[in-house]
Amino acid sequence: MGKSSLLEALSLVTANQSFRTKWLADAVQTGQKGFLAKAKILFGDLLFDIEISYLNNKKSILINGRPFDEESSFFGRLAAVIIPPNVHELIQGAPPWRRHFLDSLLSQIDPLYCHHLSRYFKGLRQRNWLLKKKDFKLCPCFERELSKAGAYIIERRRHTVKRLKVFVLDAFQSLYDPSSERDIDVEYQTEAPKTDSIEELADYLATELGRRRAQEATLGATLVGPHRDDLEMMIGGQAARRTSSQGEARLGSIALKLAQGRLIAEETGELPALLVDDFCAFLDDTKAYRLFQQLKGFGQLFLTKQSPFGYDGGESYTFEMVNGKIQSPKAMEPNAVTQKQLLPA
Repeated sequence: MGKSSLLEALSLVTANQSFRTKWLADAVQTGQKGFLAKAKILFGDLLFDIEISYLNNKKSILINGRPFDEESSFFGRLAAVIIPPNVHELIQGAPPWRRHFLDSLLSQIDPLYCHHLSRYFKGLRQRNWLLKKKDFKLCPCFERELSKAGAYIIERRRHTVKRLKVFVLDAFQSLYDPSSERDIDVEYQTEAPKTDSIEELADYLATELGRRRAQEATLGATLVGPHRDDLEMMIGGQAARRTSSQGEARLGSIALKLAQGRLIAEETGELPALLVDDFCAFLDDTKAYRLFQQLKGFGQLFLTKQSPFGYDGGESYTFEMVNGKIQSPKAMEPNAVTQKQLLPA
């Protein structure tokens, strides 16, 4: 009906990313040449007009009529946390899911992180290209940039995961069962030495990149650096990726997302918006109710659901989507759809 597409547009104008695809070409409706997402966002006392368009394989961002680039720290100010239906992939999926989670979190609390992340991947692409050609003359230049940017990324990820642990455990136990002793833990996995010194991390990366250059040339790929790291989740003392059920993986992944929002709020002083696609999907009534209690602690909350919302959420607005269009403008009145509050079993 278009519920997820509406939420996807919201994620674009807040987090500058789609939660459904990494490639914006995949977000274009079949038979169309592109898309345009527009929004007015009140942030504090300031009103922002945001336009994000994608046409002819080119993305364009306008904020109050002025063009902004992809690396702008502006989007870190409009913090948003997105919980998609396939959120369990955060634990059970491949490592890129978890690296993307860390990058998304850090990009919203540290403007310098966006800068270093962009420089790192630009340098990585250039070095891989040189490795495939077996042309090592310029490799040291790119390796110096990779070492500086990579060291910053590793240090910030490691520090952030340490702070994230408490929030993840609290959210998971509240969702799973407040009386249960079932616990969850997160660890940042990297080959880099255990040090908080960015200089030492940079020296390590520079040494390893130089040492492995000939070996990596046979594969045409860089095998050391933060693009190879992972986030290890442990539920009940066991590696969650290998041993958890899909239900546990879903709760653990939601706990990670809630922890992301708590950390953003603590770091920035602003409650992030929360976007939840297909709310209550694959959750029983008790856990869905517990999740809703957690969600109420955030800022603006956007939920999509196939049926009318069943909880008393206070001041709220209901929109009915039919074939990609909002069909019920009268539903914009607060609490237009109110049903008996569901209580936990």
